[in-house]
Amino acid sequence: MMGLQNDSALNCTTPPWWQRKSSWTSILVGILLFVSLSHAQALLLGIKRSLIGYVLPSFMGLLSGLLVAILWHRLQTKKEKEKIFFLQLVEVLAVALDERDKYTHGHARRVTTISLQIATAMRFGFHEMEILRLSGILHDIGKIGIPDTVLLKPGKLSREEFALIQEHPEKGRRILSQIRNELIDKIADIIRYHHERYDGKGYPDGISGKDIPLFSRIIAVADSYDAMTSDRPYRKGMDKKIAIGKIRNGAGTQFDPEIVSIFIDLYEKPEN
Repeated sequence: MMGLQNDSALNCTTPPWWQRKSSWTSILVGILLFVSLSHAQALLLGIKRSLIGYVLPSFMGLLSGLLVAILWHRLQTKKEKEKIFFLQLVEVLAVALDERDKYTHGHARRVTTISLQIATAMRFGFHEMEILRLSGILHDIGKIGIPDTVLLKPGKLSREEFALIQEHPEKGRRILSQIRNELIDKIADIIRYHHERYDGKGYPDGISGKDIPLFSRIIAVADSYDAMTSDRPYRKGMDKKIAIGKIRNGAGTQFDPEIVSIFIDLYEKPEN
């Protein structure tokens, strides 16, 4: 049976090769633009120009391309630094949340690892993997707003206490919505819906099927599996084979059957 892989699955911050070619593209576009404009001007004005006559437009194109490339590089460097800072902040928030309860320590990372394994099998692209990675790490961030008397209670929760726990997806969305960013908005929506059920009996909105965001459906499977196999104050962690069986039985009711099928293929695959 396949076990959890190491954290290398989480390190997907290096963009693919074609996203690192922007500087050369800028230079080439600059040269072609100036040469094309010069040629068009010559045709319109009826000017006959020798090959050497295109040296100046080519040189100007090279300069403009270099200028654009330098500016683009500086902009990308600034964005990359901001992204690294944000990712580090995310890690700190996730660790801080995990440290509140020794029984859930490492939960966010394990859920993220499982989610990325599923996404890899589904052939997600780099950008999608990034969104899922951050969503997995932050999926329980709303629990910061849940009192310790409820979150760390060793016994069974009362109806009122469970109602407070059910608020954490929306609390997480509200926390992240303070950051005005398109990427964060997507992550906030994914977090809000990660406790919805495929049959519409989940929370907070009771939506069902494909109306639940795909990334939320992936995290729901990963989250449930890790919760079942982890120790809690009131119970011992479930055997992995039994937990996989429960995930399988939940296909079409609690979980997206397609995602369950991929998860089963991954976690029941014999080790080589």
